[in-house]
Formats: sequence, structure tokens, C-alpha cells
Amino acid sequence: MFHAPTAREWTLTAATGKRAESPQNADAAGAPGQVTDVQSEMDPRFSSGLLQVLDLIREGRVGMFFADSFKLVTRNPHKLRRAIDFVRAHGVMFLTHNYLLGPTYVARRQTLWAPVHHAADSLAKFAHRAGLTRAHREALEAMEEDLLP
Repeated sequence: MFHAPTAREWTLTAATGKRAESPQNADAAGAPGQVTDVQSEMDPRFSSGLLQVLDLIREGRVGMFFADSFKLVTRNPHKLRRAIDFVRAHGVMFLTHNYLLGPTYVARRQTLWAPVHHAADSLAKFAHRAGLTRAHREALEAMEEDLLP
């Protein structure tokens, strides 16, 4: 039986510090620093949007990679591991609401939050700081500052 790959839209963010770096120069596709991409969940190749952000990381132009959850980066575990390894190998934090994966530090929220289905739900999660380590909380606060006007 053949199953056509399902495409889905996702948003991830790369941040430089005070304002996010945008590979799309903050055009109509998204807010500054955000890349929205449609990809096949079964395709083992990196999508063009993810490659744009990884290029910014390789060039040293971003200090943090953020997605609401791992599944919004990819549902392919091998591709996810490669992306995380790439980000951390370049000295950049890989940040979700539940995990902080830095080059030398890893943290996990005590009680995990479910992945979001709508972008507005992801922004609402920033208000919930319970169960975070200090470093994880500070990283999310910095990302919230980058994302919100």
C-alpha cells in the first residue's frame, strides 16, 4: 500500500539577541526571524527553510534556534538528530518550550507541554515558567523578547 507523504507548515525561529535574524528579510511570509516552510514529514532531506536557518547558524549570525517542539522541526527522528547535532556543534542553543539543548548544557521542563497546533498557542506558552531551570527560563525569556513587538 502506498501512502503519499503529508505536507505540513511549520515555523521556526533563529535569534541573534535583541532582534531575530531573518533569512527572508522579514518579508510577508512571516515575522522577523521566522521561517515558515511546508515539507514532507517522510522526506529525509532538509527543507529549504530549515537549510536557510542552518546556513545562518553556520555563518555565526544567530545564537539560538527555536521551535515550539521537536515535531515542528521534523517528525523524522534521524533528520531531527542531524539538525540538533548541527546546531549544537556550531555553539548554538536548540530551544523548545520543553527542552534546552546547548553545546555543553541540557535541560528539560519538569512537566512537559504538548506541542501546539496553532502559532498563537506557542506564544501563550511563554507565560508559563513553572518547572524550568534558570538557564532554560532565561533562554525562553530572551526568545520571547525577540518574538514579541
